[in-house]
Amino acid sequence: MTTETKGGELVAAPTPAPGTPASMIAAAIESGRDISELERLYDLQRQWEADQARKAFHMALAAFKASPPDIVRDKLNKQYDSTYASISAVVNTTNKALAPHGLNARWEIVEQSKDGMKLACILSHAQGHSERVELWGPMDTSGSKNPLQSVRSTTTYLRIATFEMVTGVASRVGNADDDGNGSHQKKETEPERQAREAAEKKQAGWLEKINACTSLSDYEGQRVDMIADYGGKTTNVPKALRSFCLEKKTALEAKP
Repeated sequence: MTTETKGGELVAAPTPAPGTPASMIAAAIESGRDISELERLYDLQRQWEADQARKAFHMALAAFKASPPDIVRDKLNKQYDSTYASISAVVNTTNKALAPHGLNARWEIVEQSKDGMKLACILSHAQGHSERVELWGPMDTSGSKNPLQSVRSTTTYLRIATFEMVTGVASRVGNADDDGNGSHQKKETEPERQAREAAEKKQAGWLEKINACTSLSDYEGQRVDMIADYGGKTTNVPKALRSFCLEKKTALEAKP
Protein backbone atom coordinates (compact mmCIF):
# COMPACT_ATOMS: atom_id res chain seq x y z
CA MET A 1 0.00 0.00 0.00
CA THR A 2 1.34 3.47 -0.87
CA THR A 3 0.99 6.45 1.46
CA GLU A 4 1.04 10.20 1.13
CA THR A 5 1.22 13.07 3.62
CA LYS A 6 -1.93 15.06 4.30
CA GLY A 7 -2.09 17.62 7.09
CA GLY A 8 1.09 16.23 8.63
CA GLU A 9 -0.31 12.69 8.81
CA LEU A 10 0.35 9.64 6.66
CA VAL A 11 -2.77 8.45 4.91
CA ALA A 12 -3.41 5.83 2.23
CA ALA A 13 -2.89 7.23 -1.26
CA PRO A 14 -5.65 6.70 -3.87
CA THR A 15 -5.31 3.33 -5.56
CA PRO A 16 -4.53 3.68 -9.30
CA ALA A 17 -7.09 2.24 -11.69
CA PRO A 18 -6.24 -1.35 -12.68
CA GLY A 19 -4.50 -1.76 -16.03
CA THR A 20 -3.17 1.79 -16.16
CA PRO A 21 0.52 2.74 -16.24
CA ALA A 22 0.06 4.25 -12.77
CA SER A 23 -0.99 0.86 -11.37
CA MET A 24 2.03 -0.73 -13.05
CA ILE A 25 4.32 1.86 -11.46
CA ALA A 26 2.81 1.20 -8.03
CA ALA A 27 3.35 -2.55 -8.49
CA ALA A 28 6.93 -1.99 -9.64
CA ILE A 29 7.73 0.14 -6.59
CA GLU A 30 6.20 -2.44 -4.26
CA SER A 31 8.31 -5.21 -5.82
CA GLY A 32 11.51 -3.17 -5.75
CA ARG A 33 12.13 -2.93 -9.51
CA ASP A 34 15.28 -1.09 -10.66
CA ILE A 35 15.42 2.58 -11.70
CA SER A 36 15.54 1.90 -15.46
CA GLU A 37 12.30 -0.06 -15.27
CA LEU A 38 10.61 2.71 -13.28
CA GLU A 39 11.80 5.34 -15.78
CA ARG A 40 10.29 3.32 -18.62
CA LEU A 41 7.00 3.07 -16.76
CA TYR A 42 6.98 6.79 -15.98
CA ASP A 43 7.48 7.53 -19.70
CA LEU A 44 4.58 5.22 -20.44
CA GLN A 45 2.46 7.03 -17.85
CA ARG A 46 3.21 10.42 -19.46
CA GLN A 47 2.24 9.08 -22.89
CA TRP A 48 -0.97 7.62 -21.48
CA GLU A 49 -1.88 10.92 -19.80
CA ALA A 50 -1.17 12.81 -23.04
CA ASP A 51 -3.47 10.45 -24.96
CA GLN A 52 -6.23 10.88 -22.38
CA ALA A 53 -5.83 14.68 -22.51
CA ARG A 54 -6.01 14.66 -26.30
CA LYS A 55 -9.19 12.57 -26.25
CA ALA A 56 -10.74 14.91 -23.67
CA PHE A 57 -9.82 17.94 -25.82
CA HIS A 58 -11.52 16.57 -28.92
CA MET A 59 -14.59 15.48 -26.96
CA ALA A 60 -14.88 18.98 -25.47
CA LEU A 61 -14.43 20.64 -28.88
CA ALA A 62 -17.08 18.39 -30.41
CA ALA A 63 -19.49 19.28 -27.59
CA PHE A 64 -18.75 22.99 -28.10
CA LYS A 65 -19.41 22.76 -31.85
CA ALA A 66 -22.67 20.92 -31.26
CA SER A 67 -24.07 24.19 -29.97
CA PRO A 68 -21.89 27.02 -31.34
CA PRO A 69 -22.34 30.65 -30.26
CA ASP A 70 -24.27 33.06 -32.45
CA ILE A 71 -21.86 35.78 -33.60
CA VAL A 72 -23.36 38.77 -35.38
CA ARG A 73 -21.37 41.00 -37.72
CA ASP A 74 -21.73 44.20 -35.77
CA LYS A 75 -19.52 46.59 -37.77
CA LEU A 76 -19.73 48.23 -41.20
CA ASN A 77 -16.75 48.66 -43.51
CA LYS A 78 -17.76 51.83 -45.34
CA GLN A 79 -14.93 51.53 -47.85
CA TYR A 80 -16.17 48.18 -49.19
CA ASP A 81 -19.81 48.50 -48.05
CA SER A 82 -19.59 45.20 -46.19
CA THR A 83 -20.18 44.01 -42.65
CA TYR A 84 -17.74 42.32 -40.32
CA ALA A 85 -17.62 41.08 -36.73
CA SER A 86 -15.55 43.10 -34.26
CA ILE A 87 -12.95 41.29 -32.18
CA SER A 88 -15.07 41.82 -29.06
CA ALA A 89 -18.12 40.27 -30.75
CA VAL A 90 -16.11 37.23 -31.85
CA VAL A 91 -13.92 36.63 -28.80
CA ASN A 92 -16.18 37.60 -25.91
CA THR A 93 -19.16 35.68 -27.28
CA THR A 94 -17.11 32.57 -28.06
CA ASN A 95 -15.17 32.52 -24.78
CA LYS A 96 -18.43 32.30 -22.82
CA ALA A 97 -19.35 29.23 -24.85
CA LEU A 98 -15.89 27.64 -24.59
CA ALA A 99 -15.52 27.93 -20.81
CA PRO A 100 -18.18 25.36 -19.79
CA HIS A 101 -16.28 22.76 -21.85
CA GLY A 102 -12.96 23.48 -20.16
CA LEU A 103 -11.58 25.21 -23.26
CA ASN A 104 -9.63 28.46 -23.38
CA ALA A 105 -7.93 30.39 -26.19
CA ARG A 106 -4.90 32.68 -26.01
CA TRP A 107 -2.49 34.32 -28.45
CA GLU A 108 1.24 34.74 -28.76
CA ILE A 109 3.41 36.58 -31.28
CA VAL A 110 5.66 34.05 -33.02
CA GLU A 111 7.76 36.52 -34.97
CA GLN A 112 7.65 40.18 -35.96
CA SER A 113 9.55 42.44 -38.36
CA LYS A 114 9.00 45.72 -40.18
CA ASP A 115 7.38 43.76 -43.03
CA GLY A 116 4.84 41.83 -40.98
CA MET A 117 4.20 39.45 -38.13
CA LYS A 118 3.22 35.86 -37.42
CA LEU A 119 0.71 35.31 -34.64
CA ALA A 120 -0.52 32.07 -33.10
CA CYS A 121 -3.81 31.29 -31.37
CA ILE A 122 -3.61 28.37 -28.94
CA LEU A 123 -6.75 26.53 -27.89
CA SER A 124 -6.17 24.62 -24.63
CA HIS A 125 -8.22 22.19 -22.58
CA ALA A 126 -8.28 21.91 -18.80
CA GLN A 127 -6.61 18.47 -18.96
CA GLY A 128 -3.55 19.94 -20.67
CA HIS A 129 -3.84 19.22 -24.39
CA SER A 130 -3.66 22.20 -26.76
CA GLU A 131 -3.68 22.88 -30.48
CA ARG A 132 -2.61 26.00 -32.34
CA VAL A 133 -3.05 27.87 -35.60
CA GLU A 134 -0.39 30.26 -36.90
CA LEU A 135 -0.91 32.96 -39.52
CA TRP A 136 1.45 35.53 -41.02
CA GLY A 137 0.24 38.92 -42.20
CA PRO A 138 1.86 42.06 -43.67
CA MET A 139 1.85 45.28 -41.66
CA ASP A 140 -1.27 47.33 -42.39
CA THR A 141 0.13 50.58 -43.76
CA SER A 142 -3.11 51.71 -45.39
CA GLY A 143 -4.37 55.23 -44.84
CA SER A 144 -2.25 57.48 -42.65
CA LYS A 145 -1.48 54.98 -39.86
CA ASN A 146 1.57 55.59 -37.69
CA PRO A 147 3.78 52.58 -36.85
CA LEU A 148 1.92 51.75 -33.64
CA GLN A 149 -1.46 51.94 -35.35
CA SER A 150 -0.13 49.71 -38.12
CA VAL A 151 0.94 47.05 -35.59
CA ARG A 152 -2.39 47.25 -33.76
CA SER A 153 -4.40 46.90 -36.96
CA THR A 154 -2.38 43.90 -38.12
CA THR A 155 -2.52 42.26 -34.70
CA THR A 156 -6.30 42.70 -34.49
CA TYR A 157 -6.84 41.09 -37.88
CA LEU A 158 -4.56 38.15 -37.11
CA ARG A 159 -6.15 37.64 -33.68
CA ILE A 160 -9.63 37.37 -35.19
CA ALA A 161 -8.51 35.20 -38.12
CA THR A 162 -6.55 32.69 -36.02
CA PHE A 163 -9.24 32.60 -33.31
CA GLU A 164 -11.93 31.74 -35.86
CA MET A 165 -9.70 29.09 -37.45
CA VAL A 166 -8.73 27.28 -34.24
CA THR A 167 -12.26 27.36 -32.74
CA GLY A 168 -14.16 26.85 -36.00
CA VAL A 169 -16.63 29.67 -35.30
CA ALA A 170 -18.15 31.92 -37.98
CA SER A 171 -20.13 35.12 -37.86
CA ARG A 172 -23.43 35.84 -39.55
CA VAL A 173 -25.06 38.91 -41.08
CA GLY A 174 -27.47 40.63 -38.69
CA ASN A 175 -31.15 41.27 -39.42
CA ALA A 176 -34.03 43.31 -38.13
CA ASP A 177 -34.34 41.16 -35.01
CA ASP A 178 -30.76 41.60 -33.75
CA ASP A 179 -31.20 44.88 -31.84
CA GLY A 180 -30.15 46.97 -34.80
CA ASN A 181 -26.92 45.16 -35.66
CA GLY A 182 -26.71 44.97 -39.43
CA SER A 183 -30.00 46.87 -39.87
CA HIS A 184 -28.40 48.88 -42.67
CA GLN A 185 -28.28 45.76 -44.84
CA LYS A 186 -31.18 43.74 -46.21
CA LYS A 187 -31.64 40.21 -44.95
CA GLU A 188 -29.79 37.57 -46.96
CA THR A 189 -31.71 34.97 -48.87
CA GLU A 190 -30.66 31.35 -48.44
CA PRO A 191 -29.00 31.14 -51.91
CA GLU A 192 -27.15 34.40 -51.19
CA ARG A 193 -25.95 33.07 -47.84
CA GLN A 194 -24.74 29.82 -49.39
CA ALA A 195 -22.93 31.68 -52.18
CA ARG A 196 -21.28 34.08 -49.71
CA GLU A 197 -20.15 31.30 -47.38
CA ALA A 198 -18.76 29.29 -50.30
CA ALA A 199 -16.83 32.35 -51.54
CA GLU A 200 -15.50 33.08 -48.05
CA LYS A 201 -14.44 29.46 -47.55
CA LYS A 202 -12.71 29.47 -50.92
CA GLN A 203 -10.86 32.70 -50.17
CA ALA A 204 -9.85 31.52 -46.69
CA GLY A 205 -8.48 28.32 -48.20
CA TRP A 206 -6.28 30.21 -50.65
CA LEU A 207 -5.14 32.63 -47.96
CA GLU A 208 -3.95 29.67 -45.91
CA LYS A 209 -2.19 28.06 -48.88
CA ILE A 210 -0.44 31.28 -49.93
CA ASN A 211 0.53 32.03 -46.34
CA ALA A 212 2.13 28.58 -46.03
CA CYS A 213 4.51 29.20 -48.95
CA THR A 214 8.14 29.28 -47.89
CA SER A 215 9.77 30.00 -51.25
CA LEU A 216 9.07 32.04 -54.39
CA SER A 217 8.78 28.90 -56.53
CA ASP A 218 6.20 27.46 -54.12
CA TYR A 219 4.36 30.80 -54.13
CA GLU A 220 4.29 31.05 -57.94
CA GLY A 221 2.93 27.52 -58.22
CA GLN A 222 0.14 28.22 -55.74
CA ARG A 223 -0.62 31.55 -57.43
CA VAL A 224 -1.07 29.86 -60.82
CA ASP A 225 -3.42 27.29 -59.29
CA MET A 226 -5.32 30.03 -57.45
CA ILE A 227 -5.92 32.07 -60.62
CA ALA A 228 -7.06 28.93 -62.43
CA ASP A 229 -9.50 28.26 -59.58
CA TYR A 230 -10.99 31.74 -60.20
CA GLY A 231 -11.66 31.10 -63.86
CA GLY A 232 -8.18 31.85 -65.16
CA LYS A 233 -8.50 35.62 -64.73
CA THR A 234 -6.56 37.64 -62.16
CA THR A 235 -9.40 40.17 -62.03
CA ASN A 236 -11.72 37.45 -60.72
CA VAL A 237 -9.53 36.99 -57.64
CA PRO A 238 -10.92 39.00 -54.68
CA LYS A 239 -9.07 42.28 -54.12
CA ALA A 240 -8.11 41.40 -50.55
CA LEU A 241 -6.62 38.08 -51.71
CA ARG A 242 -4.66 39.78 -54.51
CA SER A 243 -3.26 42.30 -52.03
CA PHE A 244 -2.25 39.52 -49.64
CA CYS A 245 -0.46 37.68 -52.47
CA LEU A 246 1.50 40.79 -53.35
CA GLU A 247 2.56 41.32 -49.75
CA LYS A 248 3.53 37.65 -49.40
CA LYS A 249 5.62 37.80 -52.58
CA THR A 250 7.37 40.93 -51.33
CA ALA A 251 8.16 39.22 -48.00
CA LEU A 252 9.54 36.14 -49.75
CA GLU A 253 11.71 38.26 -52.05
CA ALA A 254 13.14 40.04 -49.01
CA LYS A 255 14.24 36.76 -47.41
CA PRO A 256 18.01 36.17 -47.49
